[in-house]
Amino acid sequence: MGDSWCSTADHFLMKNNLKQARQDAGLTLQSLGDACGLSKSHLHNLEKETGSAPTLPTAYAIACALSKSVYDIWPDETKVIEETIVVRRAAGA
Repeated sequence: MGDSWCSTADHFLMKNNLKQARQDAGLTLQSLGDACGLSKSHLHNLEKETGSAPTLPTAYAIACALSKSVYDIWPDETKVIEETIVVRRAAGA
């Protein structure tokens, strides 16, 4: 899936900007946890390089508390190739 994901036996690890976003907002782990309903230890685990990927509701709660997009905190570094398919209607159809 790209360099931002690393697979382990039971979960995925994701690179993230959570710690930097939290510090930029002037928040401690405890204050961010209070704002989004998560424990300090859970947030600490998510911030670590070896931390697991959050669930979608958790990611949205954190992003909302930091006034950021989920993608600002957990950037999608995978490369997506888009193809445009042009469909032409046959004459007289």
